[in-house]
Amino acid sequence: MNSSEVRKRIIGALSDWNKIIITVGAPLILLPLPLSAGTQESKCGFLVLLMAVYWMTEAIPLPVTGLLPVVFLPLMGIMDTTATCYPYMRDAIMIGLGGILVAIAVEHCNLHQRIALRVLLSVGTTPRWLMLGFMMTSSTLSMWIGPTPTVAMMIPIVDAVLKELDNSIDLPGFDTPTPDREGSELGDSTEALNVLHIECQTPQEQNVRKLRNVMMLTMCYAANVGGAGTLPATAPNLVFKFVLEDLYPSFGGVSFTTWMVFNTPGIILCVGIIWFLTVFFVLRKIPQTSTHEQQSQVKNFIRLKYKELGSWTFHQISVIVLFTILAILWLFRNPEFMKGWETLIPVNTKIDDATSTLLVGTLLFIVPANPWHKSARIPLLDWKTAEAKMPWGVLLLIGGGFSWQRAFRNLACPLGSEVSWVSWKISPR
Repeated sequence: MNSSEVRKRIIGALSDWNKIIITVGAPLILLPLPLSAGTQESKCGFLVLLMAVYWMTEAIPLPVTGLLPVVFLPLMGIMDTTATCYPYMRDAIMIGLGGILVAIAVEHCNLHQRIALRVLLSVGTTPRWLMLGFMMTSSTLSMWIGPTPTVAMMIPIVDAVLKELDNSIDLPGFDTPTPDREGSELGDSTEALNVLHIECQTPQEQNVRKLRNVMMLTMCYAANVGGAGTLPATAPNLVFKFVLEDLYPSFGGVSFTTWMVFNTPGIILCVGIIWFLTVFFVLRKIPQTSTHEQQSQVKNFIRLKYKELGSWTFHQISVIVLFTILAILWLFRNPEFMKGWETLIPVNTKIDDATSTLLVGTLLFIVPANPWHKSARIPLLDWKTAEAKMPWGVLLLIGGGFSWQRAFRNLACPLGSEVSWVSWKISPR
């Protein structure tokens, strides 16, 4: 066992002990809060602080932290078990569940790759236009399937394009030292070989490396910005909708259309500002290593990758049609500038976005991916794939936050002098 492996084991053991100390020590340190005050509000505050510590340190898995309200709120006498469990399956979480199913279906049929490569072919292959293409694609996809799935989908595409740009750089006469020849001076460890590789890079290779870092960062920034575009895109959007409708039931709630109309201009502006500042302050300082011939080579590579996807399949067409139907249902359920489709249904119950989201989500498991094939029973999305890729922990995290928020609401805790929570006359449901 070499020194590197010993060091890693020591760090891992110390990390495990730190988690145990935090897991046991945090509730003991916070315990005087509910014991000294003895009020329901102090007990609720104890749970919030405990969950905050566990969330920040990840002493226990994040989804498990999200389940703590089900344990502590009933035991502390703040809310009964039924009321505590109710927020875990609220309509906001159902919207998130349906949105994630659509995102998984998009990834399952490689529709995201087709969209991304099509955009890259349209914007150009110079570094600044490639960066804009990556940002436009990631921000647009993020609006509908969320930032995290978008980044996970885009990273292989960005990496493949930039590797092709790197490979297109011809460096005649450059010979990278092999580990056998010069590795003995630095040792055989992975760290030493990485140092050797970086030291042996030419200025041209270093510029490509810097360009890759810039592309990756701006793509992530754009995806993060795009996550504010629609309600189902990120968990904070759904939390805002839930809290607003729960605290102000007479307000009428936030519709998909009003949210999108309010946020889309800001997204376009922010993506444009990020692109301009990055080009002006960062990209301009990196010497341009791509010639016209290299740009053509990169464009041919992108075109080749697009052709490798083949022609549009029934699977992809069906997913994009259902995706479009879902967007229309979201936009025109209650657009406020006209009567929405929910008014056309002769029922006395309120129809929310969760209904239309799960309607399309259900159709993904019914519509066949290839009706002309002998195995026509295979749907657009099978449950095995959905179950494997579904981030169930995220839903538990949202539910945990909803649960203790509901406890605070029922207790009408004064969370700051600017907001007169005490004056609200809220009765527990």
